[in-house]
Amino acid sequence: MASKHLDNNYIINFYETAKDEYVTTVPSSSISQSVTEQQITESVLNNYTWINATGSSYDEWTIVSGTSQVAELNPNNQDNSVSYSQIGTRVEIRENQIFTNFYRESSSEENNGIAIFNSSSSGWLLSDYINIATSSISNSDATNIAREFTLDGNYLGITALDTVGNSSKLHIYRSSSSGWNQEQILTTASYNLGSAVNDSDGDYAFLTARIKGDTIFANGFRSGNYNRFVAFFKSSSLGGWEFEDEVQTGDVNETSYSSINGSIGISGVCVDFDGVTAILGSAQGDGAQAHHNNSGRVHIFESSSSGWSQNKVGLLQLGLTSSVAAEFGSNSAAEQEYRMWDRFGYKACAVSGAYIVASAQGKNIYNSSTSKYHRKRHSVFILKSSSAGWNLEAQIDDPADNLILSASTQNGTSDTEFGAGVAIQNNAVVINSPEWQSDWTSQKTQGRSYIYVSTSAGGWTLNQTIDNPYSASVFQDSGYSGTNMKLGYNSFGGYANAGGLGYNSRPIMSGNMLVLNAPSFTRHPAVGGTFNIGSGVYADIIYGGLIPLVGSGSYVDVTSTQYNTQSVETITYIESSGNAVPLRLGMHRGAPNLRLQSSTNHYNTFQGPRTL
Repeated sequence: MASKHLDNNYIINFYETAKDEYVTTVPSSSISQSVTEQQITESVLNNYTWINATGSSYDEWTIVSGTSQVAELNPNNQDNSVSYSQIGTRVEIRENQIFTNFYRESSSEENNGIAIFNSSSSGWLLSDYINIATSSISNSDATNIAREFTLDGNYLGITALDTVGNSSKLHIYRSSSSGWNQEQILTTASYNLGSAVNDSDGDYAFLTARIKGDTIFANGFRSGNYNRFVAFFKSSSLGGWEFEDEVQTGDVNETSYSSINGSIGISGVCVDFDGVTAILGSAQGDGAQAHHNNSGRVHIFESSSSGWSQNKVGLLQLGLTSSVAAEFGSNSAAEQEYRMWDRFGYKACAVSGAYIVASAQGKNIYNSSTSKYHRKRHSVFILKSSSAGWNLEAQIDDPADNLILSASTQNGTSDTEFGAGVAIQNNAVVINSPEWQSDWTSQKTQGRSYIYVSTSAGGWTLNQTIDNPYSASVFQDSGYSGTNMKLGYNSFGGYANAGGLGYNSRPIMSGNMLVLNAPSFTRHPAVGGTFNIGSGVYADIIYGGLIPLVGSGSYVDVTSTQYNTQSVETITYIESSGNAVPLRLGMHRGAPNLRLQSSTNHYNTFQGPRTL
C-alpha cells in the first residue's frame, strides 16, 4: 500500500521509496506503416522527327540564306559591298531566333560579324547584325573576327584574335530592351590578372570560348612555346566577368605540336561546355611516336571544392586495344585498334549532362600483303559518366552503304568526313557527313546529316538520315565544289587533319528545333534572277545558308510502379510506477511561509500559529 505523504501533524514527509510506490497513468504511442502500390502510365518524350528532313524537293524545305542585307546593316561598311562571305559555319539558337556568323577568311573582310534571324509568319527574317570594327584589330586582322562566337541567354561572346598585335579579345554583348550592347571586353590582361602563369604573348587568347550561365570557359592561353592553358571566368554583379581559375592542358614534354596553339581545342567544333562539364579535343594522343600521338584525346574539365580539374581520355583508355594486324597489315603501325583513328575528339566533340560525343578520323592504311589501301570507317564515340568515370557506351561507324573501302591507290577509297561536326541534346545526336555522295564515280558531292537516338532497350540507333535539300535538282552542279553542295561543309579555316583554325561546321539543337549548316550554298532560285542555272531556271547569289528543321515530338508510354506509404499513430494509456511524485501545497490565507527548513530527514513543521 502506498504511504501517505502528509501526516496529521502537517509534516510533509518525502520518502526515498515514494517514487516507486506512486502509480501514474502515462500515454504510450506507436507508429505503424502500410505500403500500397499502383501502376502509373506516363507519356514521355522519346525523340523528335525533324519535319522537312525527307522532302524530295528544295521547295518543301525552309532554307535561310545569307544576302547582301547583312552588309547593309553593317555600320562599318560604307558601300554595302559583299564578297564571298558565308553564313552557317557557327550557329546558336535562342527561343525563336537563330544566330550565325557571317564570315570570310580574309584580312580585308569588313563584314565579319553575327547575323540574327527572327521567326515570323513570313519565315525567317534578318532582324539584326552585330559587327566589330576592324579598327579594333591590329593591321586590320579581320580574318579572325567572329570566326567563333558563343551565346547563352542574354550574353553573347565574339572572339577577335589579334595575331599581329598580340592582343586577342573576347567581346561580350548583353541583350536588353534596347537591343544588344557591348558590356565588356575580356583581354589577355583579364587572364593575367588572376592566373598563376601569365599568357606570354596573347596571340590566341580566347581562341575558342563557351558561355553557360554565369561561367565562361575559354581556350588559347600560352606560356612559352608549348605550355597551354584554359581559363574559367565568373560573372559578378559588381565587377562584370572576372578570372576564376586556369588549368594547364599541355606542356613542353608533349610532342608533335602544330604551330597553332598546340592543336588543343583550336576550333569551335572541338570545344564545348554545358555549365558543369567542359571539354576540348586535342590532336595529342598517347606515346611519343606519330602513329600513337595523332590518335587524339578529349580533355574533360569538372569542378570540385578545390577548383577545376582535368582528365584526359583517349581511345586506348577506353579499351580499344584489340589487334587488327591481320586485317590491315602488321607494317602499317595499326596493330592495335585505337591506332586505327586520328584526331579523336579533335575532329569534333560535344557534351550534354552525363554524355560526351566525340568523332575520329578513320585512317587509310596500306597493306603490303594485298598491295592495297584499306579505309577504316570514320567513327563517332559516345562516352557516359558514372561513379567509375567516363566510359565508352557506344561506337557509331559511318553508316554509308556505298563506301569504297579498298583500292590500289590512296585516293581510290571514299571519304565522307562522317563526324565533321556533332551535336548532342538529351537522347539525340546529330552528325555531319559533308563529303558524302550518292555516286563515287561522279563529281557531285551532296553531303548529309544523321540523327541517332538512344532507346529504352539500350544502345543508339539511326533514327533519321537528312540529305541535302538540293540533291537531284538543277542546283546540283556537276563540279566537285558544286552549287549548293556539301551540306555541312566549311570551306574556310583549313582541314581537321591539317590543324587549321576554324575547320568544320557545327550543327545545333535546342528544344524542338534543329539547324543544319550550309555555308557552301551559293545559289537560290529567284524569278528574274541574275544567274541562269539551266533549263530556264534563274537564281541569285547567296552567301551560305541554314537549314532550320522543326521537330514533331514522338512520345512513348512508360509504365512504372508507384509506392504509397501511409503512417498511422496509435496512442494507449498505461499505469506506471517509479515516476516523479507530484506535490501540491495548500495553505489558509495568511499562513506564514515555510522557514527554518532542515536539510536532513524531512522538513520541519510550520513554525508559528496554525489554523485547523
